[in-house]
Amino acid sequence: MRKIIILQLCFIQSCCFAQNGIVYYKQPDHSSASISINKAALKEDMAFWLSVMEESHVNLYHFISREKLKNLQDSVLNSLPDGITHQQALFAMGTLAGSLNEGHIYLPSSPMVDSLYANHSVRLPFSISNISDGRFIVASDWSKQQQLEKGDTIISISGVTSKELYNRYSKFFGGLDAWKEQLVGAYIRKLLFIDGFNSPYSIKAIRSNNDTVSFTADGLNKSQVDSLNKVLAGQQSVRTSPYTFGILDANIAHIQFNSMDGSEAFGQFLDSSFAIIKEKNCIGLIVDLRKNGGGDSKLGEQLINYISSKPYRMSGGMKWKVSSHYKAFLDMVKADQQFYRQKANGEMFEAENPATRKPSNNQYTFKGKVAVLIGANTFSSANMLADAIKEYQLATLFGEPTGECGNDFGEVFSFMLPNTHIIARASSKMFIRASGNESDFSPTRPDVEVKNTMQDNKRKKDSVLETAVNWLLTK
Repeated sequence: MRKIIILQLCFIQSCCFAQNGIVYYKQPDHSSASISINKAALKEDMAFWLSVMEESHVNLYHFISREKLKNLQDSVLNSLPDGITHQQALFAMGTLAGSLNEGHIYLPSSPMVDSLYANHSVRLPFSISNISDGRFIVASDWSKQQQLEKGDTIISISGVTSKELYNRYSKFFGGLDAWKEQLVGAYIRKLLFIDGFNSPYSIKAIRSNNDTVSFTADGLNKSQVDSLNKVLAGQQSVRTSPYTFGILDANIAHIQFNSMDGSEAFGQFLDSSFAIIKEKNCIGLIVDLRKNGGGDSKLGEQLINYISSKPYRMSGGMKWKVSSHYKAFLDMVKADQQFYRQKANGEMFEAENPATRKPSNNQYTFKGKVAVLIGANTFSSANMLADAIKEYQLATLFGEPTGECGNDFGEVFSFMLPNTHIIARASSKMFIRASGNESDFSPTRPDVEVKNTMQDNKRKKDSVLETAVNWLLTK
């Protein structure tokens, strides 16, 4: 199972830390949050971080060489004063994590910084849905000034352009640009707090009518944040359906596939949906994966049984690095995994590259044209599905490149650094894309590339879907 979830936290990106699940955890003294850190202590933590990463990772230097990483570490340390704040230490470790350019390893967490953020910060009163062309796209405006609407774009905050802010913060996040844009957007309030931005905020923005506006917005204090979080929590409790079925105009079947959870229920859904498709003699089928963050890859195989009869494989294999650190993680979460525990540290467990196979016989297999929609939010097992479809031409892909490489590192665990108590992330497994090419770190690209513009979004027009429909209607 592989799954990525982007936490769309509107105000608090802090975590509730507990010993369970964090290797080398020890309870931090939050009263020392304002005390500076000795540079030598941070250097020790950097060395410890690197040793854990090297001993756990399948291919740590797939993007940056060890020499360049060490030079970066020296450069970061040299740029810091002797007395380092917890915020500076967090950004320093984030720079190293982001330099690996891996989607699952990004800005670490700090219980000290999160305590300050949760209890003492006044925060930017906007949520950002995404970043496009260096502009922050507004999802919501909670300021008392109420100057912006959904879809408006912020182009500077307190005299710093949004493009400069993105370039400053994106170095803390690895992976493809689409993934970085989403993470910077989701973390922007916390990033600004760590970076020393304070309320009130001077905002420059462009509205939907292309008017440029400048105004001052007051930040939100803790009581306002707590009240708003209760409202947002209630809204988030309404869960989006993992998959839905409908018939569009011109007798085109449409499956919205949002989550790869629940194999048995999904099988029943497919049976009933494709029975209707067969009964109505639909002229085409659209499967939308643009909101699918992954889950159980078996659901992808189930879907293929209904849309293709061509031989395929979902992946080119898997590699898993054996280390004392991941064994310690297994102990903490009380996982068995005896086959892993019995191997010596430093060994590489490799799953054989599976041969291609034909989909299972199915009375409802659709014989017509199939369009699959993908985009920046197509992650993990959904990306694996899209990659298999592209590699073996099981359907035609429309939209934008996925937000993740076809070769993906996963099986992530968290561990604490001894001096700063920063909680970092490491991955121990590599999933190989369907082609078997371990050096190809590109995303899954659509056969027909089309993107919804900001104007499309404001008019609630879906150009990707419309393009797929027009393709299905052609002979």
